[in-house]
Amino acid sequence: MIPILLIKRNDRFWRVSNRIDKNASLRRLAF
Repeated sequence: MIPILLIKRNDRFWRVSNRIDKNASLRRLAF
């Protein structure tokens, strides 16, 4: 069983990583 706290931390981490990926893709499209 995975602790809920770890899941929440991973969720935040994935949200941040997704934001970075979106920004990177937008920058690529811009340039």
